[in-house]
Amino acid sequence: MKMQGIIFVVILLATSSGITNYVGNDYAENDDSSKEVISLSFSFSNPTIEDGIIVDNTASMVKNGRPILPYKTMVLKLPFGTEIEEIKVHTSEVKKIYVDKTLHIPRAIAIVGDDIESIDYNYTEPYPGNWVICRAGAGIEGGEHVVFLSVHAFPVRYSMDEIEYVDKITVDIGYTLSHKSIFKGDEYDLLIMCPDGWENELQTLKEHKESHGIRTKIVTLNEIYNGEYFAVNGSDNAEKVKYFIKNAVEQWGVEYVLIVGGFGKFPMRKSWVYDESETRYWMDIPIPTDLYYADIYFANGSFSSWDTNYNSYYGEFARENGNETLYDVIDAYPDVYIGRLACEDINEIRVVVDKIINYENNNGGRWFKRVVCIAGDTSPNDGYGDVDEGIETVEKSLEYLEGFRAIKLYPSLLIPELRLNPVTITAAISIGCGFVHFDGHGNMVAWSTHPHNNEDKWIGNYVTSMVDYLRNGYKLPVIRIGGCLCGALDYEKESCLAWTFIKHDKGGGMACLAATRLSYGYIGKYCDAGLEGYHGILFFKAYEEGCTPAEMLANAQIEYMNTIPMDFEKDYLYDFKTIEEFILFGDPTLKIGGV
Repeated sequence: MKMQGIIFVVILLATSSGITNYVGNDYAENDDSSKEVISLSFSFSNPTIEDGIIVDNTASMVKNGRPILPYKTMVLKLPFGTEIEEIKVHTSEVKKIYVDKTLHIPRAIAIVGDDIESIDYNYTEPYPGNWVICRAGAGIEGGEHVVFLSVHAFPVRYSMDEIEYVDKITVDIGYTLSHKSIFKGDEYDLLIMCPDGWENELQTLKEHKESHGIRTKIVTLNEIYNGEYFAVNGSDNAEKVKYFIKNAVEQWGVEYVLIVGGFGKFPMRKSWVYDESETRYWMDIPIPTDLYYADIYFANGSFSSWDTNYNSYYGEFARENGNETLYDVIDAYPDVYIGRLACEDINEIRVVVDKIINYENNNGGRWFKRVVCIAGDTSPNDGYGDVDEGIETVEKSLEYLEGFRAIKLYPSLLIPELRLNPVTITAAISIGCGFVHFDGHGNMVAWSTHPHNNEDKWIGNYVTSMVDYLRNGYKLPVIRIGGCLCGALDYEKESCLAWTFIKHDKGGGMACLAATRLSYGYIGKYCDAGLEGYHGILFFKAYEEGCTPAEMLANAQIEYMNTIPMDFEKDYLYDFKTIEEFILFGDPTLKIGGV
């Protein structure tokens, strides 16, 4: 459905942040435009404090080291190229109440076990700083390019010993609608990009895709760099690739992008979402991310370069440079559906192409309606409620897989290893399943977790060598791995766990979503309130019959950004990191369950 000239308002219990500063060039053609104003109204009950949490019958914003605050959200979906020009906020009378008890402060950990360092906060200043936080971005929804504007209203602002509150907030939004489009072509659906010399091996995949109605174009890196199809633009090879994707979207109508090649074979942008913890785990601070290639536009249609301060550090977020804290403004909403086959040689291409063709040509079966759940207690004895975070997250994701039978490999109470060990994991996947959901801890080549309230014991312990024992043939699952580093495709010693599943020639997985760096999650009862846990739930929430894993990922990223604060302040560092570091190993057009 075309969105031009139509406004949709979606009311959510969520939040997001400060209106994006649009920068760059290559603006959409707004010569034929019209100015509009829309008013949004939020009403709230009087706040109370229950168990150290401020509540007023709305959703609650959870941030590491911050008070938990109520909020409401409305999301506007506007035509692509819309200019957000002015936002005016009106509140009812501001009232105050004295706080005579300590407020509860949530905590988050890296999924390698370390706490996130608390950010110093001056509680003498109101938190949050504004009654309303807005953020706009361009993204793709149902194959259409739209603008999302998230408007998040806070009825409460907290300082050291008092609460300011209002019972009504009105937001007036002035914007200009574009009635012209930069999208000119409709020639291809799927763009496959690969190193030179690999294009012939991908012809079979191209023929298969076109036999199912997906118009496909294969382009090599040299063709991109030499301007074979479009004029070359960009300061380095990764930016040249991104500009090529932009041209392919506008001139050819491309919706899906498949990158073929591992980290050393195909350029990949590393983003400076600055997390000093990375240096303790043998990895560079900048994180590899394919969202850089998917995020092409700002809301107004300009190019999202990820280097808005022009210093060649891309995606800077809270990067300390002397006395400066550096930021790049990024849109972060995906504008294409993207996936990567991290192949290192021709043989891996042949294996994966064979798996894709046979998987799609054989329309699932009873085996497909199984989902293997692998989880435990991510943060034992944390003092934040008697919750096994991994199990809690996986169980919530199951709510969106209606009709699937769950095989639950959770630690047994008396003998934890009885149900959760490398043998049971291998056996469960080998009989065939549609999905696998790991949620726990990880590194580049292994996944594991803890039994209930036992931080000294590690169980699961599934390593890359165990993948060799999988014999599920073409009964292949879409896998999501919650944990650190399992998607670190730049690890030089061997393939990361995520890619090992996909390249395995006797089974394994068909697509895998995993983090390229340290992954963070809230602990205890807040495990589904944001970061890794919430992101995983949204991934499975996005599943519907006939969809692709890349669509699931894009929809999860979009809903996360529409419902979780994503402002350009240090408090929001780990939200941006979560969105960027989870990448898809697999074909972005793969029809889950077969064609």
